[in-house]
Amino acid sequence: MKSKIGKFWLLLLILFSGGCAVATEEDMIGLYTPNFNICKETLELFNDGTYVHLYQGGSNKDFINKGSWSLNSNGRKTTLTLKKFKFAPIGESNSPWFQISRDVGSFETMVLKGRNGTIRITIDEDEAFYFFKE
Repeated sequence: MKSKIGKFWLLLLILFSGGCAVATEEDMIGLYTPNFNICKETLELFNDGTYVHLYQGGSNKDFINKGSWSLNSNGRKTTLTLKKFKFAPIGESNSPWFQISRDVGSFETMVLKGRNGTIRITIDEDEAFYFFKE
C-alpha cells in the first residue's frame, strides 16, 4: 500500500514539474509579433537590455517606442518588465492595448516558455493576446 502512495506522489510531481520551462534572457532576445491582426505591431528585444516596439494602427497614430527590458524569474514563474513602454495611442480603440492604458510607464507581464522552446509574452491573458517569438 505504501509503495502505491509513493508512486502516486512521484507521478504527480513529474506531471506538475514539467509543464513549462523557465525562459532565460538569452531565450528572450529576438523579434516578436502578436497573434492578432487588429494592427501591425512588433516587439524586438536586444541582448543589450533594450527593446523597440513598433505600432502601426492604420489611423496616422503610428509610433516607435524604445526602452529597456529586464527578466525576473523565481524558478517557476518568469516576468518581463518593459520600461518606458507606451501603449496604444489615445483614440486607437482597435488595439488590445487601448483597454490597458495609453500612458508611458513600466509594463510587467508573464512570459511562457513551452516544452518545445516557443516563447510567448502575455499581452492580455483573458483575451488570449500574446506576442510570439519568430
